[in-house]
Amino acid sequence: MSGAPVITFTRRYDDKSNNYGFQFQFFCDRSTVTTICAWRECSTSFLSTYQPNPVGIASTLTQAASYLIGKGYRIGSAGHLINDVYKSQAWQDAYAKAIEEVKPNFHQCTRCSAWVCSQNCWNKNRALCTTCAPELGNEVASANAQAAKEQIFKRARETDQLSNIDPASEKIASCPDCGERSSGGKFCAGCGKEFLRPSFCPSCGKKISSGPDARFCMHCGDKL
Repeated sequence: MSGAPVITFTRRYDDKSNNYGFQFQFFCDRSTVTTICAWRECSTSFLSTYQPNPVGIASTLTQAASYLIGKGYRIGSAGHLINDVYKSQAWQDAYAKAIEEVKPNFHQCTRCSAWVCSQNCWNKNRALCTTCAPELGNEVASANAQAAKEQIFKRARETDQLSNIDPASEKIASCPDCGERSSGGKFCAGCGKEFLRPSFCPSCGKKISSGPDARFCMHCGDKL
């Protein structure tokens, strides 16, 4: 409305109002700030107190009364007219009241103008939001954890992970006797049977192309 005061506050809100009352859920502006990492987004929100809407209730009562007395359409239309004319102003008043209720839970950053929650996104020591002035203790802890993670991957890459596995030998997914899943070893963990054999004959050195149950080399006849 033309005479309505200018309200400075977060634009992130969910209007939960209906014909019987008004209620709003306000979100921290940091939930919409474009950031590199998703973990920087905030999910904090504040729900205002429900405010009944007398105009909406009156409109409904008018329609009910018009139905009961049989006058019908004209009185019912009057109820809709009342609602349409006054609801906009009632919504504006309820919205302004809701803002005044939840505003103490927010701070406006003087650097980026964002309205952020006091609980998670405000650096009180710097009087700025944590996007513009991150909490150094949190940043150090995060950097340490990230560095440790990178070092773990680096050491894992540098460590021989195949010391007990021969990549050149043939592998099977499960034991042909008991069905236990293979862990990459030479013997079955379920029944103890040796089910991995070399890919090449230890006597003649030729590649073994026969099945896993073969006990002798098809090239030289020696026992496998």
